[in-house]
Amino acid sequence: METRLEYAPMWLGLSKVGIITALINTNLRKETLIHSICTSSTKAVIVSTELLDALREIIDDEEISKMEIFVYDNQANGMEMINDKNVNLHRELEKTSAD
Repeated sequence: METRLEYAPMWLGLSKVGIITALINTNLRKETLIHSICTSSTKAVIVSTELLDALREIIDDEEISKMEIFVYDNQANGMEMINDKNVNLHRELEKTSAD
């Protein structure tokens, strides 16, 4: 996820529930992106729609294709699918309680 308003609260919220985040440079592509994701022992990826093309380039990689992908879109319904493990994060966040 690139630098945007939602980035900090998402990172802090993940930390609060015990998730350790790996912050990966948004300029990485192809082999270097695969390497960064795999060496960080990532189980899931959060990506914004602006960076979706970089993930599409590597989605056929054996390790990447196994991961759950959370796509953050500013709109709850306009998301393209990458694979069968896509989750529209905006839609899921709208369903949660404010508590």
